[in-house]
Amino acid sequence: MKMIVGKEEVVDKALKEWFLQVKKKDARINGPLLRQKAEDLAKKMGKDDFVATEGWFQRWKKRENISFIKTHGEQREADFSAAQSWFKTHWTDLLSQYSPSDIFNANETGLYFRALPEHTYALKIDKAKGAKTSKE
Repeated sequence: MKMIVGKEEVVDKALKEWFLQVKKKDARINGPLLRQKAEDLAKKMGKDDFVATEGWFQRWKKRENISFIKTHGEQREADFSAAQSWFKTHWTDLLSQYSPSDIFNANETGLYFRALPEHTYALKIDKAKGAKTSKE
């Protein structure tokens, strides 16, 4: 069986390697991020004329068996011991930098602007673990 490769095979391989490293850290990845990273990697490899077009991106995803999935229900449990340790070592110092009138209860502010996206790219094999596919 012949392996299908892209026009810039070294860029494809470098992006796939980066993608797998980021996925190990459970980070969310979207299309614009992947395309920008592909162009950054290409530039580092001296391929200044490489452009990660939408067509290139769609073919790369297909070659690498990657799909866009909804990540609901995949949150991990909080690391309570790490939080407790941080609280004991840093909280007092942090509070001393502010006056009481500048301290607010975070659950009252609705800080949703930093919420993680619901979708990410993943290997299609990850789909079998319960995530739903979606079109970007």
